[in-house]
Parts: sequence; C-alpha cells; structure tokens
Amino acid sequence: EIWNGCKVPVPYCQNPYIAKCDCSVLEIINYTKKELPESFDKLSSLSKLSIITGELEELPQQIGNNHVKLITLTVIGNKLTKLPDSIGKLEHLYRLNLFNNNLIDLRDNIKNLQNFLQLWIFSNNIYSPSHSTITKKNSR
Repeated sequence: EIWNGCKVPVPYCQNPYIAKCDCSVLEIINYTKKELPESFDKLSSLSKLSIITGELEELPQQIGNNHVKLITLTVIGNKLTKLPDSIGKLEHLYRLNLFNNNLIDLRDNIKNLQNFLQLWIFSNNIYSPSHSTITKKNSR
C-alpha cells in the first residue's frame, strides 16, 4: 500500500552501484493502517510526504532522525493524535499541513523548527489559542 504512493522514485540514492527502492516524493491516499511500516524508515531520500485521508494514528518516532531531507509533511483527514518529539529535528521542513486530525497540542513538538513557513492545523482538537500559538526564536 505504501509503495504504490511513490511519485518520484530514487533508485540510486546513497551508493550509485546498488539499486534500491527509495522515494523522494511519497503520496498515499486512503491509508488503511494505524501506523507506517518499519520499511518507511529506510526512505532516506524522502523530501515530501503526503498521507491524505485514512486511519493513520501516529507517525514513526524516529521520523526526524531518519528523514532529514523532509521539506513538506502533510497528514490530512487521518486520526493523528500527536507528533513524535523527533519532528523538531527536521531542519529543512518548511511546510507542515496537519488539518482534519485529532491533534491536541503541538507546542513542544514543533517549537524547534526554524525554517518552516506554513503551518495548517485547523480542524483538530486543540483546545485553546495558547495551544496553537507558535513563537519562533528571533522573529519580529
């Protein structure tokens, strides 16, 4: 199910002499599982991930360590309740679209993201304005 969503394959990512399955852009629609398979962690070239509608409840705990090239993360219309702590390590992430989920609080997870420009978190379970306020360091 996950491999059918590979839009931009990268057959020779780390070693040009060894072909392997890797994706730069992965888009999954109507994902039926609660979590992504362990093989997802091996997509070292991933720059854009979109999971549109489905049953996804959690992202891998090591997403920030294993997907350092990620610039866009979109999880829309799933059952996501929280983000893993490692998401704050995604230094190149500039777009985070997490609407129509079950998120409660994002402050601790994304407070270290320095380069993101777009954050869409509407239609979640964030209870108060203070929970959806993000303060970037050194911003004016």
